[in-house]
Order: sequence, then structure tokens, then C-alpha cells
Amino acid sequence: MKKNDDVSISLIQQYSLEEAKLHLTLVQENVMSDNIFLSSHWLYSWLESLSSLPQMCLFNIDNKLIGIAFLGKQHCPYGDIYYLNQTGRQADDQVWIEHNDVFCMHEKLVACREALLEYLSRQPKFHKLIVSLCKDENWRHKKIFLWETDMHPTQYVDIAALRKQAKTHLESTSKNSRSSIKRSQKYIESKYGPISMHKITDSLDALIPSEIAPLHIEQWGETEYGSGFANPRFVNFHKIFCSQAPAHINIEVLKFSAGEFVLGYLYFINKGNSANFYLSAINYSDKNNKYKPGLVMHTMAISDYAAKQYDAYDFLAGEARYKESLSNGRYNMYTLHLANKRPLQRILFNIKVLKQKLGNIKG
Repeated sequence: MKKNDDVSISLIQQYSLEEAKLHLTLVQENVMSDNIFLSSHWLYSWLESLSSLPQMCLFNIDNKLIGIAFLGKQHCPYGDIYYLNQTGRQADDQVWIEHNDVFCMHEKLVACREALLEYLSRQPKFHKLIVSLCKDENWRHKKIFLWETDMHPTQYVDIAALRKQAKTHLESTSKNSRSSIKRSQKYIESKYGPISMHKITDSLDALIPSEIAPLHIEQWGETEYGSGFANPRFVNFHKIFCSQAPAHINIEVLKFSAGEFVLGYLYFINKGNSANFYLSAINYSDKNNKYKPGLVMHTMAISDYAAKQYDAYDFLAGEARYKESLSNGRYNMYTLHLANKRPLQRILFNIKVLKQKLGNIKG
């Protein structure tokens, strides 16, 4: 157990899922947040889907639990790499936690970060900590230097601002975007029939393998990480997450059709007044350049959430042209690589910087 100010840390190697659930529930009772990823339900569903459990890190003040995090650990030639709320294994982490951080009371967040970095810096084989998709890049510690920061621009639609301006979402988009959306709507309806949208009420356990997964695999199967629906752990996570979701987390899957032709699905994980777009499964069998089902589907979904008095439509992480064309707001998320201030790490850091400079000169 190590201390930083009044926060102490306990790192637990072996524990049961029931023990993790108990600790997560205790922390959740004191956390007021609309962050779906830093919630007891998200983290527990992820743990239950894993092949093996990461280390559990408990944060305490005067023996009272105030925070929790899970640390994956992988070995590399330079030492141990730790991953915050991830394992470091692609198959286990494909659910892609976002807005990542220590799960704790907001007023104790900085102290918990400091305590974690202090603890890790004292581990003899510690090389670095990776914090994937964190909303705050300001992690500082006297024994840690910022090894690398990757910025991830994130787009969203500020529906509340449009409401104040008495504008519809479509009116807020550029002339080119409106033209593209309307042209696609006209093409789809003339070829397939009227476009409709409805919320799926059937069990996702049945819908995922029969309808969503094939479209998603076709769409993403050949990309760098492939489709999550080809990964049994990813599928298992969503089955657990959807079937056991508490009342304050609203999971919605919207199905879009034109006549009898299925355009695709949009999957949302909503909490509070924000609609959070998690993934899509879109039918791209029509190769006509006027066929842009994603633009049409998102436009309809945004209008629907605006009518339901939602304040935001968050596209979450991942850059895409359609997100930018449909959005009126943005924020950044960051992947942080925090390494120990040891001579070897300094040498490696300087070599990396030198290579980047030489590459810029050659370019």
C-alpha cells in the first residue's frame, strides 16, 4: 500500500467477479456522472466478458473506498506496460472504452491519478502506463514524463444550441451536406420505397447474429482491427451489457428501411440527455454514388432525438467525413503514454524525437 496525500492504493491480483461487482457498486453510489464508460455496469460487463481478469486497483481515504481502476499488464523488452481499464490484448479491448480515467468521485480524481502514478513509478520493472481515449490530457507527476500524446478529434451535434437558435439540424449543415442528404434520400426512395425508422424492441441476443453482425462484418471485416462481431468476446460483452442494463442507461438500436430494403442499424448507448452513437451496421450493397445511407440514417436519428428533447448527439471517438459534415461541435480525446523517468526511457524518448525531426527534414 502506497500513499499520495490522503489517497492510498491497494493492488489486488486475484479476485472474483462478485468482489469486483461489490467494489464497483460501492464506488458508483458516490459518483454523479453521465459517463457511460466509467460506470459500474460498463466495467463489470467488460470484466465478465474477459478470458482472464486484470489487476484491480482500489483507491481509499481513511479505509473508505472512493475509486477503482483495472490495470492490464504486458511485458516488453524495456519493462512492464500497464493499461488503464484495458488488458493490452486486442481481443479483450475491442469494446473500446472511451472517456477513460480512474473511476472515482470527481473531486478526488487528480489525487487518485497522482496516487496511481506514484505507485507505478516505484515498481522496479515499470516502463509506462497507457491511458486510451481519456478526455483530459493533463496527467502530471514529478517522476513521470509525458512520453507521447495522440489526439483524437471527436464530433457532436449540440442540439441544445440549435434549439436556442430555433434551427433544425438540417438547417445548420452546410449547403453541400444538405444537397448530398436530400439527393441520397430522393435516390433511395425512388429505387426502394419510402424511408422508415423504428426502434428495435426484440432481444438483441437474437438480432445481433442474424441481422446486425453480417452487415457490420461486411462493412468493417477488412479493416485493421476487423469487425468486433467476429470477436466472441466483443459479442459476449454486448449481450451482457444489453441484457443487464440498469434503468438509467438507455440502449437503443434503430433500424432503417426503404420499402422492404434494409438500409442498416444505428446502435446508441444513452445516459442523461446525450445520445451516444456507438456503432453502425450499414447495407452498402448499392454502389451508386448517390447512395449515402449513413448520412440519411444519422440525419433522421438526430432529428428524432431533437424531438425527444435530447441536448446532444455524440459521435464518440473516430474521425469520419460524415461526422464532420453533420456536426456543429467538437472536443478532443487523448491516448496518453506515460513513462518512467529513468535513463533508458530518456534515451528512447530522445531517439524517437530525433527520428521524427529527421523525418520532417527529409519530408
